[in-house]
Amino acid sequence: MIRQQMEREYALEEAGALSKLKTSRMRSAAHYLIFLCAAVIAYALLFTVATRSDLGNFQYLGWLLALIAIAVSEQARTDVRTQDKVISFLEKADRRLNFGLRTDFLFLHFWASVAFLWLPLLWNLTGFFSHRHWIEPSTTAFAPIKETINQAINYSAGLLGVQLTLFTFILGTVLGRYSGRLAGTIIRHRSIFSLVIFGLVSLTLLGAGQLWGLPDTLIRTPTLITILCLPALVITVFTTLSCIQTESAILYFGKTEAFKLRRQFKPPWPQNDKESWFWKSLVYYGLYLRDVDNFSPLSVPQKPINRATRACRTLFNAANVSLQAGQDEAFEASLTAILLIAAGYTEGRTKYFAGDDLFFSFLNDQMAAVIGAAAKAPNQSLISTAVKTSGVLGLLSLQIGNLPETKEAGHDIAKGHTLVIFWIGLLKESFLASHRLQRTSAPFEALTRLKAIACTALDSGFAEVASLTYTSTIREIQATCITGKDSYYTTIASQCLKDLLSVWYYPILRDKCHLGIHHTHRQMASTVLELAKSQILLRPGISFDFSDVPNTLTGKTASDTVILQDVFFAIALRTRKEPWEHRACVQQLKEILDLNSEIGCIAAAAGQGLAEYFSTSLFEMAYGVFRGIPDLPSELQDELEGYVFEAWSALSRGQANAPYLTAHQSREAMFAVLGLAAANVASSPREAMKLHLQAAIGSILTQAKTKLAIRPYVDMDDDWAYLQLTGAWAKELLKDAVLAEEIASTITQGKPFRTSSGLYTGSSTILTSLGYPEVFPHNDFHFPPLRNIRRYISKDQGNEFIALQNSAVSDAVLLAFACDIRERRRALRAAIDAENDGPETKQSSPTTSNDNPAPPEK
Repeated sequence: MIRQQMEREYALEEAGALSKLKTSRMRSAAHYLIFLCAAVIAYALLFTVATRSDLGNFQYLGWLLALIAIAVSEQARTDVRTQDKVISFLEKADRRLNFGLRTDFLFLHFWASVAFLWLPLLWNLTGFFSHRHWIEPSTTAFAPIKETINQAINYSAGLLGVQLTLFTFILGTVLGRYSGRLAGTIIRHRSIFSLVIFGLVSLTLLGAGQLWGLPDTLIRTPTLITILCLPALVITVFTTLSCIQTESAILYFGKTEAFKLRRQFKPPWPQNDKESWFWKSLVYYGLYLRDVDNFSPLSVPQKPINRATRACRTLFNAANVSLQAGQDEAFEASLTAILLIAAGYTEGRTKYFAGDDLFFSFLNDQMAAVIGAAAKAPNQSLISTAVKTSGVLGLLSLQIGNLPETKEAGHDIAKGHTLVIFWIGLLKESFLASHRLQRTSAPFEALTRLKAIACTALDSGFAEVASLTYTSTIREIQATCITGKDSYYTTIASQCLKDLLSVWYYPILRDKCHLGIHHTHRQMASTVLELAKSQILLRPGISFDFSDVPNTLTGKTASDTVILQDVFFAIALRTRKEPWEHRACVQQLKEILDLNSEIGCIAAAAGQGLAEYFSTSLFEMAYGVFRGIPDLPSELQDELEGYVFEAWSALSRGQANAPYLTAHQSREAMFAVLGLAAANVASSPREAMKLHLQAAIGSILTQAKTKLAIRPYVDMDDDWAYLQLTGAWAKELLKDAVLAEEIASTITQGKPFRTSSGLYTGSSTILTSLGYPEVFPHNDFHFPPLRNIRRYISKDQGNEFIALQNSAVSDAVLLAFACDIRERRRALRAAIDAENDGPETKQSSPTTSNDNPAPPEK
């Protein structure tokens, strides 16, 4: 899994590099295209000047224009703005060409018919305007060409018969089984129309020539038509063979119907700001020639709805036939054509403000039937295509029913959307119908489409869609997954959490999603807590595919995953303009700290593997707070710093009763929070933070004394090591001699002396041998690396963090306090030895004690 994540990150980096390379190549192409165009223009001018002797003084003008073209090209080809305009033109032309090739399967055939049939014929017919006399059939001059005309008529008639036979047979057999409407649309394709009309025009011209004669300049026209029959036959054959491509024909049908819908779906009228003078003059004289169905912006015209419904009914019929036959390509083409029609319909529908829509209701009903049939099909990949189509239709439905922007009391209004709720419900039904299938990605596709709808709804101002509908849907899906019996369902449940974090994180990065941040924050936090709690209680074990709750919420397994730290830092670093935004920012950061502590306590109590990740997450958030929130007032900064210690206390209490391993692994990050705070106080004295830190260290001291009271039933090795560490910080960094003295006295009196029994009990590190904690793997205590928040740390801030760490664990801070405790314990040991010194004690002690012998039992 780690290798897969690394490959995924490398693939993203390569995609970025390829994008830059493509941009560079486009800019180079624009550079040379500008130069080539200028060179062609200059060459044409110079060639004209050189070959025309009658221009007179205009020759010098031609030379001047050529020089100007060259000079302008030299300036334009290095100008970035000009290059950007040329690149935009090239990209637009490339998109149109690719779209035509993808959706019009006879695109090349049509232009081949124009190039090889119509252009030669029309070029020849232009001689009609320059003829000198007319050759009539009764003249002797017409006799030599009469046989040629008859032969050309036979060829043209045969070509027309072949065309009609091939087209009607192939289209009727191949496409007729899907729909007669589909076959009729393909029959009217411009390529087929061009080929058939060429045969008819040829027969008409030849027949007219046979009856009435022809000009002397068109005497070779019958021969030309005879020759053109061969390329016409070749193009006809290839066009017929291309019509066998059912999926291409279906896509063309969708494109054609979408284009017709765009032309038919007119915006509501009147629109005084967009009316031309022609229509205004007609209105002035009472000539209302507009369609009366377009008069109201609320009632949608019935004609576009009927046309779109008929077209999509044809495509749904083709989709069901393809589904029954197991033709996945035709099935996918049918659904893609439906999307084309829906996009064309939506483009005109957005001008009307009605919230309900009969066409999208029809689409929802039909897609539900398609998904139900696809779930039972032998080919399980078909349902993924159906789910993807439903998600895109849901996105399109968000563009319907948008009322004009309104304000209330100077603030945005949270809005809902009634139409998209049905598509979210359909995606939920898709998940429930597909999650038991073994060979499909439909469940993950449904989650992806739900996330896209929620993010788009936030962009459009429909915050309630994300905060209410989406969160409730994710709860139901996750409740279905956590009761599963294998890791597959754990992975889906983890994906629910990941998507929820992504939707939470999305509006924070968007300037126009100002409303979505404050309206959805609390609901997102409560939903994350509910989902995480359910998954921890039912599946507390470690997952080897990083789908457990600690990894999902706080572990950065890939560069594009969103975790709690990302949400925290995005809110903290977001630009704030109003005073109330600072208060809202602090409140939201507090809620995230509470969320992290509460889930961490639940994970620790349940024995969740890797529950210590929540301690690391708290440390990284604390670093962001102690570093300082940009532009935050000082009183709010102090309040937020104090709340970090409250979250620290809550998480510490939750980990106190956790299994030993979980508590042991969590202590490094938990005490690193205190060390980071102590280092900040030492570098820049802050009285409020110092008081909070003293209280936290005091709670650690109290906890150690409480455990000491119930000895020997509690193992306190780590407690003494970390207590000594906090004592050193209190003495050297906080300059609190009273607290340091109390800690030193407690360690001296309470820490037991140990005796060896022939086994080596030494320490693997220097500081550990002095009584300080040892962290995995056999290292002295240090701050955890900020691996999950690297993107939020500059190089200077990284160096500052290293300096703070060095000051907290430096020899100057730790050695003096350790030596003081060692001297006190040696004196105490000497007193104990003197008290217990006697022949009976020496004879009853079979072991050799080290410098810390155990005290006698009282």
